[in-house]
Amino acid sequence: PFLAPRRELVEEVRAKLPEMPDQRRARFIREYALSTKDAATLTESRDLADYFEDLARRADGAAKGTANFLLRDVLRALKEGRATLAQLREPRWTIAPILDAVSSGAMSSSQASTAFSTGLADQTPFSEVVRRPEYQRLSDESAVATAVEEAIAENDAAVKAYRAGKPQAFEAIVGAVMKKTRGRANSSVVRTLLKQRLA
Repeated sequence: PFLAPRRELVEEVRAKLPEMPDQRRARFIREYALSTKDAATLTESRDLADYFEDLARRADGAAKGTANFLLRDVLRALKEGRATLAQLREPRWTIAPILDAVSSGAMSSSQASTAFSTGLADQTPFSEVVRRPEYQRLSDESAVATAVEEAIAENDAAVKAYRAGKPQAFEAIVGAVMKKTRGRANSSVVRTLLKQRLA
C-alpha cells in the first residue's frame, strides 16, 4: 500500500532544498526592487546570483547600484575573459571599494567603470585604484567654479539660449563643464553653481 509521508517530513525536506531560480528571481524583484529583466539575468547562474546577493547584503540599500554595476561592467569583463567570479570573490579583488565610492558620491558611475577596467588591466586591487586622484570626484566648489566660468565664457550661444528659456541649453553647459573636468566634477555641484551664475 502507498504510504503518504507525514506533513512535517515534507516541510523538513522542502526547507532543505536550495532556492529554485524562479523563486530567487521573484525574491530579487521583491526584496531588492530589481526589474524583471535584471533579476532574470542575475539568476541565470547560481554563482552570479550568490555573488550579487553577497554584495547587495553588505551594501546598505545600494542593491540597485550593485546590480547595475554587475550587469554593466562585471558581466562584460566575465564575457571578455578579463576576470572570473572566483577571482572577484577573493578578498584582494573585491569590488566593494568601487561600489562604496559610488554609493557615497565620491565616484561617478563612469569613473567606477574606468576604475574597474584599470584594476583588471594592471592587476591592481580595487581598494588601491579608488584612491587614485583621477578617480576622485571633484566636489570642492572652488575647483569646480573655475571650470564653470570657463564653460560659460566658451559657450555663449548656449548661455543665451538658456536665458531665452531653452532648458536643454543648460544641459549643454553642464556637459561642457564635465568635459573640462574629464567627468570628475560632481554634477550636483556643477548644476548648483551654474544655476547661481546664470540667474
